Amino acid sequence: MENQKQRANSCTGHPGRLVVGRILPASDWVLGIKKICEDNNVKGGNVVSCIGALQEANILNPLPLDAQGSPTQQEAEGEERAGYAPPLTIPGPIQVLSCQGTICTKEDGELVVHLHGLVADSNHRIYGGHIPAGKNPISNTMEVMIAEIADVKMLLKYDPETKEPHFSPEK
Repeated sequence: MENQKQRANSCTGHPGRLVVGRILPASDWVLGIKKICEDNNVKGGNVVSCIGALQEANILNPLPLDAQGSPTQQEAEGEERAGYAPPLTIPGPIQVLSCQGTICTKEDGELVVHLHGLVADSNHRIYGGHIPAGKNPISNTMEVMIAEIADVKMLLKYDPETKEPHFSPEK
């Protein structure tokens, strides 16, 4: 890997506003962050921190895909694509230990929150992965810190190489 040509897409911006908020009980974790962003006109940035509690947690983790995009237990030679396994549902009460995420917009202007996090159940087991929207209800509170990134278009664009939408920053 070290001798392979490394490829990346980047540009520079500067810190914008720091937005702090609280997601209220029975609201969804990801959709609550999206609402905070919409209420404060945040089009792009970073979810810096979330701590709080969930009624239950649903987390997605990767699963290899075959050449047709179907889940498989073995990756085809030269095929490094992955999709998501079905959600792992963890019954509550759940404590949110940490999270981070990217806030960007689709090419049609729709706001997207891509969130990963770590949670703990009442038996002190820790789980982590991608946090899907609409599947993680807040029990009593979620404290959220968002750092806006200015002078960069934070876009979610279709990538013909991977055949999936991915984060793509532009000036």
